Amino acid sequence: MSKPFTPDTLAERWECSPRHIRDMINRGQLPAFRLGKLVRISAESVQRIEECGLSNIGDTGAQLGSKKVGPSAGPSGSPAPKVVSAPNAP
Repeated sequence: MSKPFTPDTLAERWECSPRHIRDMINRGQLPAFRLGKLVRISAESVQRIEECGLSNIGDTGAQLGSKKVGPSAGPSGSPAPKVVSAPNAP
């Protein structure tokens, strides 16, 4: 089994910012897990993403993660609201 990535080490590999990696995790686009307070991304997940050629995954909106790390509810603990555009009035 390969050693998991930190957001910093994966950002270096993918030539992006660690913030971008954390944002992908929070959006559920990148599977991650916690070891106490530490966030880690499995090498197998990274390999699957790279094999699929999803180098611009942050722009695709793809949902690849099976486990989401980060906020999944609004500030009150209720599900986060879905943003919907109002139809144009006649």
